[in-house]
Amino acid sequence: GKQAVQGAILVASAGENHASLVQPNSPPILVVHSKNDPTVPFAGALAVEAACLRNKVRVQTLFYNTGAHAPMEVDMEGFFRTCSQFVNGGGTGATSATVAAKATAPAPAPAKAPRGPAPAPAKKGAPAPAPKGRGRALAMEEESSSDEEADLALEEESSSNEEAEVLEEAYQNAEQTGALKTVYKVKYGSSSYMNADIYYDTAWSGKASVIALHGSSGDRGSMGMTCRYLQAANIVCIAIDYRDQDDALKAVEWARGVARSYGANADKVGLYGYSKGGKTCADAALKGRGKQKVNAAIVVAGAGQQHVTAISSETPPFLLVHSRDDPVVPFSGASTFEAGLVKSKIPVRTLYYKNGEHKPFEVNKEEFYRTCSSFANTFVR
Repeated sequence: GKQAVQGAILVASAGENHASLVQPNSPPILVVHSKNDPTVPFAGALAVEAACLRNKVRVQTLFYNTGAHAPMEVDMEGFFRTCSQFVNGGGTGATSATVAAKATAPAPAPAKAPRGPAPAPAKKGAPAPAPKGRGRALAMEEESSSDEEADLALEEESSSNEEAEVLEEAYQNAEQTGALKTVYKVKYGSSSYMNADIYYDTAWSGKASVIALHGSSGDRGSMGMTCRYLQAANIVCIAIDYRDQDDALKAVEWARGVARSYGANADKVGLYGYSKGGKTCADAALKGRGKQKVNAAIVVAGAGQQHVTAISSETPPFLLVHSRDDPVVPFSGASTFEAGLVKSKIPVRTLYYKNGEHKPFEVNKEEFYRTCSSFANTFVR
């Protein structure tokens, strides 16, 4: 009612108890936290972020390696700029045009305060003025979805606390030197659905990047956990909405073109996909040539026997993750594809589980994400 807010900024205060309170109708949230906070554990911030992703609540994060319980002191200018952009955009819903313009240029220097009396306050009911300048967009935009889409379960998120523990350990072992950031809803093509979320670090240069493809009942938001873990492993991760392998290949070419803007190397681009996304990942990796050729591919519960016939000398290295009891995509497809890659002397790594059905990553999340990041850092080069 009248006590509802349109957005919230949590600075060194997000806790695991808040994660359980997140609902699909919760307002947008900006979470600012230091990974070495001795007062409010970083795990709480991760739990809140994971809960927002699972409930499709718009969430933006600004995480620092250092800063203890005062993250704003690491980079005050960046901190206050992010907060103001969130209020002007994230809390009220920025337009596509605003984000597209801001996402391609560095933030402008702060304007000097004008002399003279302060301007008169805006009249009640008047729309808020649009933010000026072309600074990098850090606010997640309003995303429309049908009731049916809202009911779909996210395929890679199950327990926010478990995810937070896995991510916290990964972040503690990471080597980021700047601030972890995410740019949401960046266009990678002309069609309305061609949107991407980019997970990176402000201090990076020349890093490998991986494009993540969601399963049939998910969207790019459902790849949040995967992207966060790869980000913690010093890999730029780009989650996209797509329809088929051609969209995935367009994203590969686009990623090479914008690589430097996000600290990535244009010559180091890989693909990751789960379920339908895994099949699409394999299809695209086998088909891509020239600027659309990928350096390596990670296929989770998506490899099939049909992929064997497309193997050639141009085929990149593959990591195949599958459960032997998968009722949706038979394990025989992964094992047959593996045999074909071995026969053709294409580098292939496997992570097979006895059980896990169609979600092998649920068996051992820590091992799964560690294996994926290690493969990406080894072969996406």
